[in-house]
Amino acid sequence: MTNHTKTPNIFIVQEEETISKLIEIKLDYSSGQVSTYSNGLDAFEHIQKEKPELVILDVMLPGMEGMEILKEIKSNEELSKIKVLMLTAKSREEDIKRIFELNADEYMSKPFNVDELKLRIKKLLD
Repeated sequence: MTNHTKTPNIFIVQEEETISKLIEIKLDYSSGQVSTYSNGLDAFEHIQKEKPELVILDVMLPGMEGMEILKEIKSNEELSKIKVLMLTAKSREEDIKRIFELNADEYMSKPFNVDELKLRIKKLLD
């Protein structure tokens, strides 16, 4: 019996490729497609074209900052349904406040617990 539900497309947008690879491996997403990007502008161009279900987004990115990407996603009618999990070393109160003012769906600070990340991803995609 084949499963006909659409498999989620997840974008991991992190400046540090080692973090992207770690998440990609740990997600073990046999049920979905995972793409990784380290440049914000490049990632945003792909987000606009492919409209993934979830973007795991860093704040500090070359090309285009994560906050700007988040703002663009959430203010664009075609993209606003995309879930955004901000995964960043930015943990000052004003940064977190700004992340949620820009309507991020979830926030986690680095360093992070992989099991917790997987649970939050599952919750966002359910």
